[in-house]
Amino acid sequence: MEPKRGRGKTVNPFERAMLNLFVYKLRKGKSVLSLGCGVGIPYEQFLCMLKCVITGVDGDKNAVVQAMVDVPRAKFVCENILTYNTKETFNGLLLIDAHQHLPKDTHRELFCKANNLLCEEGVLLVTVPPQNAMADGKLYDLDTTVNILDECGFKLIVSENQTEYGIKNDLNWVLLRKKPTTTSQMKM
Repeated sequence: MEPKRGRGKTVNPFERAMLNLFVYKLRKGKSVLSLGCGVGIPYEQFLCMLKCVITGVDGDKNAVVQAMVDVPRAKFVCENILTYNTKETFNGLLLIDAHQHLPKDTHRELFCKANNLLCEEGVLLVTVPPQNAMADGKLYDLDTTVNILDECGFKLIVSENQTEYGIKNDLNWVLLRKKPTTTSQMKM
């Protein structure tokens, strides 16, 4: 099985830099949840090499079975990323090539769920394609997406577009940290 659309078989230098920064920003450990992990290649596989403890979730049973074979050091679960539930919290969370495959009106719910799955000071790495990448209007623009993430309890660390580093595919990589918890509830 080929890697999920948008994923290569290995990480390119830009992806390597962003994933290394993601791991560097993890403060309390290296447990990482990847929502929409596909076959686990290349990002989850790369993070395993960096000694991260990976849990991957994807709704495609065949992809999850392949991920178990190709990335045996990680744990994979076949479940819809919007309904996935666990009592465990994670130090980091990946949403790479994931939310754009969901209806636009579920993005806020997914981002708030990501916040709830992260421990204090947890880190989120999300990819945001250009708004016109999907013909059916499934995407918000980058600024709107970052604002929704802010409303869901995240503070921007860095946002980089990979085209600025010589990669043809227009894609923003956005790294955020979970804001300290307050007594007020997150908006869902």
